[in-house]
Amino acid sequence: MTSDSTTTPADEQSPIAVSAEKPRRVFFLSSGSVDESAITKLRESDWEVEVCETAAHAQAVLEQREFHVAVASIDGFSSEQNSALQTLFAKHALYWIAIVPPVLHGNPQFAETIGQHFHDFHTHPVNVDALAGTVGHAFGMAMLQPSSRAAQLITNSGVHLVGECLAMNSVMQTLQRAARVNAPTLILGESGTGKSLSAQAIHALSAQSENEFLELDCSLLPADSFEVEIFGEERITADGVRQVTRVGLLEAAHESTLHLANITSLNHDAQTRILRFLETGSFSRVNSSARLDCAPRLVVSTHDDLEAQVEAGQFREDLYYRMRVLCVNLPPLRERNGDLELLAEYFFTYFTKDRRSRVKGISHAAMAAMHRYAWPGNVRELRNRIRQAMILSKANLLQPADLDLEDDGDNGIISLEQARIKAEGDYIRVALHRNYHNVTETAQQLGVSRVTLYRLMKKYHIDIGTERGR
Repeated sequence: MTSDSTTTPADEQSPIAVSAEKPRRVFFLSSGSVDESAITKLRESDWEVEVCETAAHAQAVLEQREFHVAVASIDGFSSEQNSALQTLFAKHALYWIAIVPPVLHGNPQFAETIGQHFHDFHTHPVNVDALAGTVGHAFGMAMLQPSSRAAQLITNSGVHLVGECLAMNSVMQTLQRAARVNAPTLILGESGTGKSLSAQAIHALSAQSENEFLELDCSLLPADSFEVEIFGEERITADGVRQVTRVGLLEAAHESTLHLANITSLNHDAQTRILRFLETGSFSRVNSSARLDCAPRLVVSTHDDLEAQVEAGQFREDLYYRMRVLCVNLPPLRERNGDLELLAEYFFTYFTKDRRSRVKGISHAAMAAMHRYAWPGNVRELRNRIRQAMILSKANLLQPADLDLEDDGDNGIISLEQARIKAEGDYIRVALHRNYHNVTETAQQLGVSRVTLYRLMKKYHIDIGTERGR
């Protein structure tokens, strides 16, 4: 975000494309007949008003339809009501406007909630003309957000993948396909590119989304604990009774999703047992010969070069091909052409929910410094730097120094010719990536000969081996 723009939380849109048309629609969480005049006034002012009277109904409606502005009429503030509101705030980043009784003005906890989550508030009995004006202002603010042009995958579980570059559009389409079938999915990408978030998105888009999503980072367990953690364990008691001492994650994830992160940390024995499960759909607990059938959706991920590990004999080749029935390749941030500013705006907006921050935007100098930086930690590093900067900055606009980035004073400006060359090279890399680095298919897709593509690859220093490793 630059100093002359304003952002709001990301819109809840269709998975791939976001329309520029924004209907004048407002969501109204009503506490009863006391709100009838306000609702009538909004409708007379050409607002499409969706009214709900319970938090559960509100949740269902907000998951099905797109809103930018919401009015919450609050008649009390019990812990139960506060919990219901917090759930809505966490899952639906809208411009919220409150209508409250005067008695709540002196409630410290309520005041904190208003300050953190609401764009504005009115007191009962509400001035309906003033409320209509506030709703209109909030809607206007929502229309200014630049992230409305982004291709986004935002699910009803609160999983947000933000991006509009070609590579991310391809990723989002693959995630949707993976969600429709119960097939093993392999997610590849450098550290910090969003592998765990992608696994959560597959689950949230699937028919099993109501069941619990389970996740295990294989690199955090001692080698001798893998099999017990994944397959479970039994023992025979002193009186000869067989007893289950641990339910494994495969069993716990039956008819749900299990994400095994850093899959290359599995030892050879665990790899063999995972392979057998993928082949048969059954497994046995440790210390047991009985076979158990279960049907979890298995998603695995790694930042390692799996093909290199297979060639080196460090990872089973047959397991590798069993796991990559569907493969998601997450691009590093440096190759997501056009997404850096979009992500910076998104994270800035996300962290402005902490109203204690005095920062109002990101300066042009800071944005230019971000474009010059290579981001070895990818999206995770960008998120963490912006969060830290917003906490520590003493300025109204984030500066390069707040992000621990250098400011060379040139504002990151490059010539039009330099921009064209960079865009063409980036596009060829994306096309190769999309076609699994098959030069013939990439050339056909780009409408050039293989000879021309090789010439362009040489011109832009694109090496197939290096790109495949990425």
